[in-house]
Amino acid sequence: MNKMLQMLFLFGAVFPIVSHASDICRHEYGEVVCKKGMVKAIDATGFVKMNGTQVENHTQINGSLRALNIVLTSLTVNGEATIKNSVVNGEATINGSLTAKNSKFLSGLTLVSHHAILDSCELQDLVFKKTNPTAHVLKLFNTVVHGNVKFEDGNGVIYLCKGSKITGSVTGGKIIEMCKK
Repeated sequence: MNKMLQMLFLFGAVFPIVSHASDICRHEYGEVVCKKGMVKAIDATGFVKMNGTQVENHTQINGSLRALNIVLTSLTVNGEATIKNSVVNGEATINGSLTAKNSKFLSGLTLVSHHAILDSCELQDLVFKKTNPTAHVLKLFNTVVHGNVKFEDGNGVIYLCKGSKITGSVTGGKIIEMCKK
């Protein structure tokens, strides 16, 4: 019995996603796949696909995220993220590129990236953290930022396209109002 408990503990420590979301999220061919349903939290490493998933507490992903129709309390991705038709109610931090469509980031969005595309999104304050001297590029299509946009290293460019607007101020970057996808 003691060996069995050790094995269960080891399995839960190595694959923490299973302990939080056993029947909704599962490992499939080297990636984590989460289907429609509610889970307490997600802590995953590698490629994560989510479709229709709701997460009560935090979502922490060390790898890439592809998400469709999700609702999250908070989000941290250490890798690239593609998010569609989704809502993040709390803070979101993406340490990599972000492409989002028809999504809402209802609290702050922090990016450690050189590139982000937001299409038909709504968000509060947006901060691009300092990285190396390469310019940060933010493309907004039909997107509203209900707050400020800040480029911490002072080297940002915002392409404000097709009905996009920023209600607050822009710090450390310049706005270009004509662009193509």
